[in-house]
Amino acid sequence: IKRDLWQIATKIRLVLDYNADPKAKYETLRNWDLWGPMMLVLLMSVLSSFSKTDSSAETNFTTVFMVYVLGCLVVTINARLLRIQLSFLETISILGYCTCPIVVLAYVLALVSLLSISLLLLRVLVSGLITGYSILCASR
Repeated sequence: IKRDLWQIATKIRLVLDYNADPKAKYETLRNWDLWGPMMLVLLMSVLSSFSKTDSSAETNFTTVFMVYVLGCLVVTINARLLRIQLSFLETISILGYCTCPIVVLAYVLALVSLLSISLLLLRVLVSGLITGYSILCASR
C-alpha cells in the first residue's frame, strides 16, 4: 500500500507542477493505475454533493461519477478514431489525475459553503483561478 500511495503522490505532484518535464509527465502517466483516479473522482463527487439537500446530493454524486466515466469513454473512442494507441484504462488514469486541481476547487468551495460565506465574487474568482491553473498545467 505504501508503494501505491507513493506512486499516487508522485503522479499528483507531476500533474500539479507546471514546470515538470512534459516527457516525464507522459512516461509517468502512461504507467496507469486506478487507485488514484478512483480516490480523486470519489472525493470530487462527495465534495460537490456536500452542500446539497439529501435527494439532490445523491443525484449530484451519480452525475459527477457518470460524466467522468462517459467522458473517458468518449476520449478513448476519439483517440482510437485518430489512430492513437490509448486504452480505456489509460484514459481513466490520465483524466483522473488531471482532475486533481478541480478536486482542490471542490474542497475550497465546500469549505466556503461550510463557513456560510455566500460571496458569489469569491466563488467565481477562486473557480477562475483554479480552472485557469488546471488548463495551464494540462496544456504543457
